Amino acid sequence: MSFLPFVAVDVETANLNNANICQLGIAVFDQGILTHKISTLVNPRTKFNPKFERLHGITRAHVTDAPTWEQVYPRCAHYLSNQIVLSHTLFDQEAIDKASARLGLDLIEPLAWVDTCRVARSVWPELRNHKLATLAECFGISYCAHDACDDARCAGEIFLRALSDSGLSMEQIIREHAAVDVSGWSATPIVLHSEPLGLNPQNDPMTPGQLLFCIIIAIIGLISFLAKLSG
Repeated sequence: MSFLPFVAVDVETANLNNANICQLGIAVFDQGILTHKISTLVNPRTKFNPKFERLHGITRAHVTDAPTWEQVYPRCAHYLSNQIVLSHTLFDQEAIDKASARLGLDLIEPLAWVDTCRVARSVWPELRNHKLATLAECFGISYCAHDACDDARCAGEIFLRALSDSGLSMEQIIREHAAVDVSGWSATPIVLHSEPLGLNPQNDPMTPGQLLFCIIIAIIGLISFLAKLSG
């Protein structure tokens, strides 16, 4: 099976307004292989909802010195523009669009934006739900939930698994779920930006809350996966 290059993206937000992005994660895949990950905290210049802080472990104190969306936007556009972009639900697309529009920035225009949650529902309708954590547990994919970069990587891996299990080509999946014909697309290599202002090719160090959350999720996932194997 041949694979077109694609980019998986995920954001975390400070509160109910999804324009208030506080973390951006990007995972780049080429020929079905993860080639690099890019992550940054983002200062949304607003208050953080305590419920959201508990969810992803990021607080206002963590983003004090982080770049704003206006600073991160050019690099985000570099990776997403005219590319096949994936996210688990279209929440992330809406958040990026809203954060950009609020600042009067042009909306980023990928070649196609594919919702991996919708793809998962189509390929595995028998599953109890199609949340990213459920899919990761089901397929033995280790990841740290609500870390934007790891969420993006996991969405990319779920997409590759969906391609394998469905027997469909990328072109067919994208045509069905994004209504875009990419069969004649001339793919260009996705390279690291020469000036990664605000974007770190190595993941930003996790906050203590994120690290503890990831350890707990990893242990639960491992126990569940081993239980399935022994059953």
